[in-house]
Amino acid sequence: MGLAVVTRGLDPRARLADFGVGLAGTSPHTNVLRRRHLYDRRAALTFLREHLDVTSEAGDGLVQVQHRFRLSTVEVATLLLEAHRSDPKRPKPKAGSILQRLYDSKSADSIPYAEPVPFEPDPAAPRLDGIGTVTLGKRRIPRLGVGCMRLVSHGGYVDGEVVTAIGLPLSPEANRHALLNAVQGSGVRMLDLARGYGPWPGFGEGMLCDWFPLPRRGLMLASKVGYRRTVSATWAVDLDPKFLRAELTASRQVFGAAVPLMYLVVRSTPTTPVVHRPKQLARALAPLVEAQREGEIELLGVANVTADELEVLREAGPIAAVQNRFTLGALRNAPQRAVFDRCAELGLPFVTWGIFGEGVQPRPEAAPVVVEAAEELGVTAEELTLATLLAAGAHVVPLPGPGRRASLDSCLRGAALRLPAAMRQRLLGALM
Repeated sequence: MGLAVVTRGLDPRARLADFGVGLAGTSPHTNVLRRRHLYDRRAALTFLREHLDVTSEAGDGLVQVQHRFRLSTVEVATLLLEAHRSDPKRPKPKAGSILQRLYDSKSADSIPYAEPVPFEPDPAAPRLDGIGTVTLGKRRIPRLGVGCMRLVSHGGYVDGEVVTAIGLPLSPEANRHALLNAVQGSGVRMLDLARGYGPWPGFGEGMLCDWFPLPRRGLMLASKVGYRRTVSATWAVDLDPKFLRAELTASRQVFGAAVPLMYLVVRSTPTTPVVHRPKQLARALAPLVEAQREGEIELLGVANVTADELEVLREAGPIAAVQNRFTLGALRNAPQRAVFDRCAELGLPFVTWGIFGEGVQPRPEAAPVVVEAAEELGVTAEELTLATLLAAGAHVVPLPGPGRRASLDSCLRGAALRLPAAMRQRLLGALM
């Protein structure tokens, strides 16, 4: 079955009626709605002009613009054409792009959103098999997930500093659809992102939920709260309980059902500030506990925690999973190893991101023992890294973030790699 691109609320007449446009009567309420509608149109036009290259590509990004600014199908199509026509450079529309199809069509009444990429199973493609599972609530999930940051956003530079996940995705839409179709066929059942990914909060969540519409049987879609965009477009981790509660409610609305797994981000990278951190960290988890009690989320997780913080948060709520940055080198780092070991003792899934050193400059090279063993086996160092992480503990769930089909296939080959007992002992003996 192909991956469906679902668009929500696209009836132009219904959406215009929502805002009192073209309706009889001039009540004060209608006038307020009209003013709000005009503001949304201006804001959307500004955004489209700034992101013309991506929003005009094929449709995924444009659907989210429509939802964000509460516009009808006809309006968002018209504004996209206006943004392109008013561009002094006016780049030539790419063949097959949504912009070219709009120019070719006689009317914008039916916006040509992207067509699904048919899923054709590849019998030669690697699949998850025999890597074991972890328990998340009532679900048994294979021990490999896929991080979706590259699929729903891209990074950039702010004041000379690299900032991740702040913009629309750069990956071609056909590539994203084909990759996610391949994920479905591979046996991967955990997909991970954060509410903050993309040009505004909830953008990435909206994309993922459009790709995988309800009912999402067998899928564990995980998100995170705690990221706040600063005025300068960089990131901060905000642990204000009121902010977190509002974010949780917004995520539930985007998902259209209870969020299967929601992490509280306690910190991020070393350069990301943490603001409004309560003196009692447990207060930051309270909004998630409340949201779970009210049915907005199913399971609670915590991300980027120390062993001491994990104990504090476990007392405050039923933690179902931990997600930390973790490489093979972390096996010899006492603070990071303490979290790894504590999760093993508790039987908590330990989801590891940044497993290949992503996000660290300069990016660390694989340990010599890994490079040497990979050459012996005829695999890549990345594939052996993933296999070794899986061998390090039955509670480990690596979370690579492939951006193309070839990268996904490589991750699957790594997960399927069965290390000879002597090599496993040699690798873990050197790394642990």
